[in-house]
Amino acid sequence: MRRPRLRTVLIGTGAALALVAGGTVVYAAIASPINSSGVIHGCYYPANSVGSHKLVLQNVGTSCPSGTTAIKWNKKGPAGPQGPSGVVSMAQYQILGGFPAVTGAAWKFLGKPPAQDFTDSKTAAQVTGTIDLATTNGKKNSGFLGICYEPVGGSALTPVGFVFPEFTTPADSFFAQTVSGVVGNLTPGQYHVGLCATQQSANTANGHGNVTILMAETASGISSASPRLGAAPKLRPNR
Repeated sequence: MRRPRLRTVLIGTGAALALVAGGTVVYAAIASPINSSGVIHGCYYPANSVGSHKLVLQNVGTSCPSGTTAIKWNKKGPAGPQGPSGVVSMAQYQILGGFPAVTGAAWKFLGKPPAQDFTDSKTAAQVTGTIDLATTNGKKNSGFLGICYEPVGGSALTPVGFVFPEFTTPADSFFAQTVSGVVGNLTPGQYHVGLCATQQSANTANGHGNVTILMAETASGISSASPRLGAAPKLRPNR
């Protein structure tokens, strides 16, 4: 006597399971607490005597037990606002000691900043520069330090933030001064961004320094409230 051949066919989740035995076909639906729209079904049980709550999944199309509350939620929540894409690149450059004082009214870079690519209006650069400052003669000293940008091939720097260190130290006694700023909302292209100075006292000694540039793609460009500064205020000569 020949034995009937048995075949088992498995079909993906949410379909049916077909069992074929000697020509007989049996279908059994595969139950799931998640429907075709991605909605999850469950039953909420009241707290027990010690305050513990329980939530169990319930198959679609079935009823929750008496005394429980049927609840459902989406497997995928609503999309939130687009955030920053994150840091694209980081660059650093050094400033060698002995850079002469910037005594004029125009902003000038301290050191030679590398060119950075601003691919669109949402590209921004977070720039932080630190430099050692001193006086050459121990007399009162002042001047502006800032973060500036300039299009490659341009002729004038634009500051986006500055500090005004004013000090009196013994000659050649250096201290570190840090300034930072954000450059953004620019026409796409290549720009130099870095540490800059203007209206420094003639007795300023610019020592060693370093600048870090973090390039990033923002969600909508830098805030329109961010300062976009022009020339530094005019100062009276130090006495």
